[in-house]
Amino acid sequence: MLSNYPLEIYTPKRIQEAYLIIHPQILERYKITRWEFYDAFERGSNFSHLKYPIQDGHGNIYEDSEWYYMSLRFDDLEIKKEIAAASKIKNTSKKVAYKYKSIMNINDENRIEFMRETIQKKYDNSSWRQDMLRSTWDREIIEFTYWWDEFFWISHDARQWRNILWKLHMEYRENM
Repeated sequence: MLSNYPLEIYTPKRIQEAYLIIHPQILERYKITRWEFYDAFERGSNFSHLKYPIQDGHGNIYEDSEWYYMSLRFDDLEIKKEIAAASKIKNTSKKVAYKYKSIMNINDENRIEFMRETIQKKYDNSSWRQDMLRSTWDREIIEFTYWWDEFFWISHDARQWRNILWKLHMEYRENM
């Protein structure tokens, strides 16, 4: 399945032609405003607070889609409950992730499927978000982050990445 998402080169032209999502901490860390980027897709990041939180099948409520994605990586209902509670407290995701890192379900195929489900929950729950995603038409979507994760995003200072998160968003957009 990972072979469906090869490493790609993101040239400056390709980035300029895409819709850009800027991870919220890049804005703070590098003193950048979203207005400095052409056609930034406002509040698209998985780390952005959701107007309509995601509720799982056990009644747990997640304030952003990153937390929901993290919960899918565990089978234990108590851990899911703890992750949902932590989603209400800013800057706790790394602490929870490190606490349970050794028992996470983290092979690449699972990561992709968990993210696909997360995107579906995020957008199925919000016509406003669906409209935002539709407004990108058929343009590529790219998210800049400040950490080196070649899997889901592209780093703000390097250009060879998979960008799987946003390829999954574009897949969802195509199926809407």
